[in-house]
Amino acid sequence: MFMNNRLVNAAIAAVMLTLSSSAVAQGEAIVSVVPVQQQVISPTAMVSGQVYSRNSSELSAGVAGKLMWIAEPGTQVEKGAVIATIDSRAYRLKVRQLEAQIKRKSIEIQRAERDLERLNGLYEQQAVSAREIDNLNADIALLESDQELLQLQLEQAQDDLNKTTVRAPFSGVVTERLQRTGEDVVATAPLLGLVDVDHLEIRFHGPLAYSDFARQADRIDVYFSGGDARMPMHTVIPVSDSRSQTFTGVIAIPVEMQGKLRVGELVTVAVPASVPAEHFVVPRDALVIGKGKTSVYVVGKENKAEEVNVSIEGGSGDYVNVVGNLQNGQRVVVRGADMLRSGQLVKVLSAKEFPLTTLGG
Repeated sequence: MFMNNRLVNAAIAAVMLTLSSSAVAQGEAIVSVVPVQQQVISPTAMVSGQVYSRNSSELSAGVAGKLMWIAEPGTQVEKGAVIATIDSRAYRLKVRQLEAQIKRKSIEIQRAERDLERLNGLYEQQAVSAREIDNLNADIALLESDQELLQLQLEQAQDDLNKTTVRAPFSGVVTERLQRTGEDVVATAPLLGLVDVDHLEIRFHGPLAYSDFARQADRIDVYFSGGDARMPMHTVIPVSDSRSQTFTGVIAIPVEMQGKLRVGELVTVAVPASVPAEHFVVPRDALVIGKGKTSVYVVGKENKAEEVNVSIEGGSGDYVNVVGNLQNGQRVVVRGADMLRSGQLVKVLSAKEFPLTTLGG
């Protein structure tokens, strides 16, 4: 592969040497050009961002006890899968105890109801007073209230028993174990970390003055190790402190892009720095920066180079927005402008003849 690259480079150099010699003989400078474009764009400021999971938690059991088992880091789990268990013996005994108490209370209520039935018969015979009937009715009501309270305690005990089996609240990957098997843990102690790797977002901090421009943007350019993409702006939080003077932005990563990014990956975000406006756009490589001025060279019909002073109004990627005496579609010199002078004849080569451009296709 290395030898092939050297042969290709040598061939290109030979072609360029031949073309250069021919052009020099005719007093022409060799250049490559691209057309000036007039586009409605927004200048951007490049800031760092990071990929986050939309679901990331440190999970606890919610009950205290001895940790019997816990999933290993790196384990992929589905929603509802068991990821840890707590010794449940004490909780099972509590449930059985309350069930027995409720059964006992039910027997007491049945006995009191039978007593009430007999008293009602005696009352009809005027053998007992109405007060005794009222007292027994009150006793039955109290027994039923006690039974209801026991039923609530049973539901709480069953809930605690269920918590001894810790289940994943969402699908994801176990990232770390914070407790070890055999340890006694309290109810609120984090047991492990779980991260959803399928639903991701990008968070970034941009200059607070640009927060309104970011809010108005439907999509924002994001550059990452595997390339770049325009992604939908999810939300802007225009709140800052006196030191940072930045806002927080959240970009939603489309489903089709999920596999190309990883949690924790650093990216670069092009934050809009002004409202969209119409600008002349030229490649960065077309700029000739001198003392106190910036210019570009345009090529006219007679293949003569003319210098045009411009000012830079921002940019994005390989292109910049410029203001100057330009026209849409004019040919602007991208390669070979450094040694040009106004009025000089040039020889314009095609991309195949002058394959030195670094512009992204």
